[in-house]
Amino acid sequence: PSQPAVEKDERMASLRANLVVAESVVEEAKLMAAAITAQLNAEAHGRELRAALNASAGLKAQLDAALDEQRKTALIMQKVTDSLRAELVAAKKAAEEAEQNKAAAVTELEAVRQS
Repeated sequence: PSQPAVEKDERMASLRANLVVAESVVEEAKLMAAAITAQLNAEAHGRELRAALNASAGLKAQLDAALDEQRKTALIMQKVTDSLRAELVAAKKAAEEAEQNKAAAVTELEAVRQS
Protein backbone atom coordinates (compact mmCIF):
# COMPACT_ATOMS: atom_id res chain seq x y z
CA PRO A 1 0.00 0.00 0.00
CA SER A 2 1.08 3.55 -0.65
CA GLN A 3 2.32 5.78 2.17
CA PRO A 4 -0.70 8.17 1.97
CA ALA A 5 -3.10 5.20 2.15
CA VAL A 6 -1.27 3.81 5.20
CA GLU A 7 -1.33 7.22 6.87
CA LYS A 8 -5.03 7.56 6.09
CA ASP A 9 -5.74 4.11 7.58
CA GLU A 10 -3.71 4.96 10.69
CA ARG A 11 -5.52 8.30 11.06
CA MET A 12 -8.91 6.61 10.69
CA ALA A 13 -7.96 3.99 13.29
CA SER A 14 -6.85 6.74 15.65
CA LEU A 15 -10.08 8.66 15.09
CA ARG A 16 -12.15 5.53 15.68
CA ALA A 17 -10.30 4.92 18.94
CA ASN A 18 -10.95 8.54 19.99
CA LEU A 19 -14.61 8.07 19.14
CA VAL A 20 -14.84 4.96 21.32
CA VAL A 21 -13.24 6.86 24.21
CA ALA A 22 -15.58 9.83 23.72
CA GLU A 23 -18.61 7.53 23.73
CA SER A 24 -17.37 5.87 26.91
CA VAL A 25 -16.91 9.25 28.61
CA VAL A 26 -20.41 10.30 27.58
CA GLU A 27 -21.91 7.12 29.02
CA GLU A 28 -19.93 7.45 32.24
CA ALA A 29 -20.99 11.07 32.64
CA LYS A 30 -24.64 10.12 32.05
CA LEU A 31 -24.41 7.37 34.68
CA MET A 32 -22.79 9.77 37.13
CA ALA A 33 -25.50 12.36 36.51
CA ALA A 34 -28.22 9.72 37.04
CA ALA A 35 -26.62 8.56 40.31
CA ILE A 36 -26.29 12.12 41.60
CA THR A 37 -29.89 12.87 40.63
CA ALA A 38 -31.06 9.74 42.48
CA GLN A 39 -29.11 10.82 45.57
CA LEU A 40 -30.65 14.31 45.43
CA ASN A 41 -34.13 12.79 45.08
CA ALA A 42 -33.50 10.48 48.06
CA GLU A 43 -32.40 13.45 50.16
CA ALA A 44 -35.52 15.40 49.16
CA HIS A 45 -37.69 12.42 50.11
CA GLY A 46 -35.91 12.24 53.47
CA ARG A 47 -36.66 15.91 54.10
CA GLU A 48 -40.35 15.31 53.32
CA LEU A 49 -40.47 12.40 55.78
CA ARG A 50 -38.82 14.49 58.48
CA ALA A 51 -41.38 17.26 57.90
CA ALA A 52 -44.24 14.75 58.32
CA LEU A 53 -42.72 13.50 61.58
CA ASN A 54 -42.41 17.07 62.85
CA ALA A 55 -46.14 17.59 62.26
CA SER A 56 -47.06 14.62 64.44
CA ALA A 57 -47.97 16.07 67.86
CA GLY A 58 -47.81 12.69 69.60
CA LEU A 59 -44.12 12.31 68.78
CA LYS A 60 -43.17 15.90 69.59
CA ALA A 61 -41.42 15.15 72.89
CA GLN A 62 -39.44 12.27 71.44
CA LEU A 63 -38.57 14.25 68.34
CA ASP A 64 -37.10 17.25 70.16
CA ALA A 65 -33.90 15.43 71.08
CA ALA A 66 -33.71 13.77 67.68
CA LEU A 67 -34.28 17.09 65.93
CA ASP A 68 -31.20 18.62 67.50
CA GLU A 69 -29.14 15.76 66.12
CA GLN A 70 -30.99 15.99 62.83
CA ARG A 71 -30.21 19.68 62.47
CA LYS A 72 -26.53 18.86 62.70
CA THR A 73 -27.02 16.10 60.16
CA ALA A 74 -29.09 18.41 57.95
CA LEU A 75 -26.25 20.93 57.84
CA ILE A 76 -23.87 18.18 56.79
CA MET A 77 -26.37 16.85 54.24
CA GLN A 78 -26.82 20.36 52.82
CA LYS A 79 -23.08 20.54 52.26
CA VAL A 80 -23.20 17.11 50.61
CA THR A 81 -26.16 18.22 48.49
CA ASP A 82 -24.34 21.37 47.40
CA SER A 83 -21.29 19.30 46.54
CA LEU A 84 -23.42 16.80 44.60
CA ARG A 85 -25.08 19.63 42.69
CA ALA A 86 -21.65 20.98 41.76
CA GLU A 87 -20.60 17.47 40.67
CA LEU A 88 -23.80 17.16 38.62
CA VAL A 89 -23.03 20.44 36.84
CA ALA A 90 -19.48 19.24 36.20
CA ALA A 91 -20.73 15.84 34.98
CA LYS A 92 -23.21 17.48 32.62
CA LYS A 93 -20.47 19.79 31.34
CA ALA A 94 -18.15 16.81 30.83
CA ALA A 95 -20.93 15.00 28.98
CA GLU A 96 -21.51 18.03 26.75
CA GLU A 97 -17.78 18.32 26.05
CA ALA A 98 -17.59 14.61 25.33
CA GLU A 99 -20.56 14.90 22.97
CA GLN A 100 -18.81 17.80 21.20
CA ASN A 101 -15.56 15.80 21.00
CA LYS A 102 -17.51 12.82 19.67
CA ALA A 103 -19.19 14.99 17.04
CA ALA A 104 -15.83 16.48 16.06
CA ALA A 105 -14.30 13.00 15.84
CA VAL A 106 -17.16 11.80 13.65
CA THR A 107 -16.80 14.86 11.40
CA GLU A 108 -13.04 14.45 11.17
CA LEU A 109 -13.37 10.71 10.54
CA GLU A 110 -15.83 11.42 7.73
CA ALA A 111 -13.50 14.08 6.28
CA VAL A 112 -10.57 11.65 6.33
CA ARG A 113 -12.75 8.93 4.84
CA GLN A 114 -13.79 11.30 2.03
CA SER A 115 -10.20 12.37 1.31
